[in-house]
Amino acid sequence: MRGKRSKQYRKLMHRYELSFNFRAPYQVLLDDEIIRDSERFKMDLLGGLERTLHGAIKPMITQCSVHALYTTHADTAATKSAWLDVARKCETRRCGHTPSNNPTTTTTSSSSALSTCDCITSVVGSTNKNRYIVASQDAEVRARCREVPGTPIVYIRRSVMIMEPMAEASVGVREREERGKVRSGVGRGATSSGITTPKSTTKAATTVMGKRKRDADEHQGSAGGNGRDDADGRDDARGAAPPLQKRRKGPKGPNPLSVKKTAKKPRSGEEEKHGAVVESQASDKVGDRSRVARVHATGDQNAEGNGGGEVDEPGKRKRRRKHKTGSNNGGGVSHSAAAAAAAAAAAGVLAAEA
Repeated sequence: MRGKRSKQYRKLMHRYELSFNFRAPYQVLLDDEIIRDSERFKMDLLGGLERTLHGAIKPMITQCSVHALYTTHADTAATKSAWLDVARKCETRRCGHTPSNNPTTTTTSSSSALSTCDCITSVVGSTNKNRYIVASQDAEVRARCREVPGTPIVYIRRSVMIMEPMAEASVGVREREERGKVRSGVGRGATSSGITTPKSTTKAATTVMGKRKRDADEHQGSAGGNGRDDADGRDDARGAAPPLQKRRKGPKGPNPLSVKKTAKKPRSGEEEKHGAVVESQASDKVGDRSRVARVHATGDQNAEGNGGGEVDEPGKRKRRRKHKTGSNNGGGVSHSAAAAAAAAAAAGVLAAEA
């Protein structure tokens, strides 16, 4: 079997599985003609069916088809024996068209057996509820089975096994099911507009309609001046999640971890001086803050020592007292007096020399 045709058959059986619930092992209903043709073409009938259907099979044959094999003339006894061997490998489908169930008779009569066409169409029925796959060489049988939805048909043409595409009756049923699924989905989505839905979606519809009714009541309450409804609305607005921002499409930047860091430029002499000045100013500011903190601390201690008296304002700094230069006993001469004495001594020396 060619690969393209095999792929088509696999897809076709998958459609039958989805639309008509076919499952392996597939029940294949054989007639007497396809058994005779398979022996004429030297084909493995059961193996070819498994390859064509892409799954395990359960071959079945009706009592009328077995009777036809026994009554059909064969060229040789070996050929007829080969026919019957294939029939023995199949499960016998009791069609009820022969008097074999009658205890008074031991053999089937040709007058009570139906033709292959009538027998197979009666077994398949109008709906193929047993999900049979019909393998027949009779054109009339295949034509009748095409009118039954969900009935795959297989036949042999020049030693090649062929499966017919899905018939129009089966395609119509499949399309109706798909449209029904679409309508049911639209019905579930239309509950917000008040459209009636199936029972399975009643709960969802009640929830949606309940939410809309509550929103309408809140809107009426806010129009009438109800403070509670306004507060609830504000809470909802406050707790609502912010709208998601749309991601910008375009070229992305480089990975910051893989980018080489820029080297720092060496500072010139002026920049170093400027940086030193800035650092000194910052240190002065830090020192002023520490002095103010110390003033606060000393002020609090003085206040505790004075018994709760007045304390100098913490913002003002205390002026330091300058000590005069001289002896420690207080009898020393000031700088101006010493300078005057030195000048007088110099003038006396000049006068003496003159």
